[in-house]
Amino acid sequence: MITDFTQTGSSELGRKAEEAVSMLLTHKGFREVTRNYPAHGLGELDLVFLKEDRLFFVEVRLRKQGGNFGGPAESIGPQKRKRIFNAAKHLIGLYGLNSYETSFWAGCIEYSSVDNRFTVKFVPF
Repeated sequence: MITDFTQTGSSELGRKAEEAVSMLLTHKGFREVTRNYPAHGLGELDLVFLKEDRLFFVEVRLRKQGGNFGGPAESIGPQKRKRIFNAAKHLIGLYGLNSYETSFWAGCIEYSSVDNRFTVKFVPF
């Protein structure tokens, strides 16, 4: 899991954040379907998981605790939501996954530079 953000660039942080969320969900019994799914012109899905009869579309967001840009969940505005929904429709249609229920989550990671720790929570949107 992520243990040290201090010496890591932003693209590497994003990759580590996705990996941390994926590991956490896998540990909780979810099965990863795909990661970084490109929906050709519609956007990209960070993580897609399956549990029982439900597909979970997870947008991973990382923010520094106490930052000026709000929390991770607030960074997913209406336009981003629309892109995620459209990308999800693309994946569902292309692979015939219409029989599954769907949920959309923000996988929110907040990083504290004071004690070099992070917290993860899931917020439906």
